[in-house]
Amino acid sequence: MVVDLPATAVEVTDAVDRRRVLDDILDQLSRPDNPQGLSEELDRAGWQARSPLLEITGLTG
Repeated sequence: MVVDLPATAVEVTDAVDRRRVLDDILDQLSRPDNPQGLSEELDRAGWQARSPLLEITGLTG
């Protein structure tokens, strides 16, 4: 299925916002009860520096 949606993506560059969002994601991935989680020690600073992060706006539903 292909769907066109009126949306805009803006890169998140603010360090505080990036840290907050990625910390939430990494906390969930590193939980021992997450079967699809990460087993190795997390390099949080590396993830925050290298991970693309976009905010999607304009979606309604």
